[in-house]
Amino acid sequence: MGDGVRPAREPLTDAQGEAGLPPGVWMGRGLPALGLTAGHTVTERQAELLFGMGRHPDAGRVERELLDDGAGPATARLATVLGKPVEDIKNPLLALDFVFRPQAALTVLWALGDDRTRRIIERAHERAVAVTLGWLEDEVAQIRWASGRKRAKAPALVVASFRHFDNRDGFPLLHDHCLLFNRAQRPDGTWSACRLAFRLSLSH
Repeated sequence: MGDGVRPAREPLTDAQGEAGLPPGVWMGRGLPALGLTAGHTVTERQAELLFGMGRHPDAGRVERELLDDGAGPATARLATVLGKPVEDIKNPLLALDFVFRPQAALTVLWALGDDRTRRIIERAHERAVAVTLGWLEDEVAQIRWASGRKRAKAPALVVASFRHFDNRDGFPLLHDHCLLFNRAQRPDGTWSACRLAFRLSLSH
């Protein structure tokens, strides 16, 4: 059931639990800017706010704190919006789904192996995911604004990683879905309303 279709009204966490899947976890160097910690659980509400609305994952808490400090409701809500509000964008793209899975031979070994073999393959898989995300942050991701006239590296991404153990047909398939938040901070600390541009350059 890892990649199966769930009923529209069934909460994501319920579907994960029924399928025997571990909860999603936060990854990426952009977490401290949002007060998040790597390895902590991604709640359904956090995912809805960030990837569905482009708002701070803990928008409710942030708003309450600002209201307690005397900010008005509109000001408090706007402070939780990361970049341009989605309602002002015609076709907002808030997340990219990167799927990581081992080679086919390793998948077979993982499916048929003993507990120790599976743990070793899973740890190697997790290391590969972490290294790849670090490479994206160091070498690939760029943030652009002002209609592309200004750009800079985006070395701090916000990622929610979800572990699955089978494919849509129910066959064993170790893989992770990594949802990359498609916004990042500009050099001045504000969040860009533009998309992250992922460019792969081949060296000779």
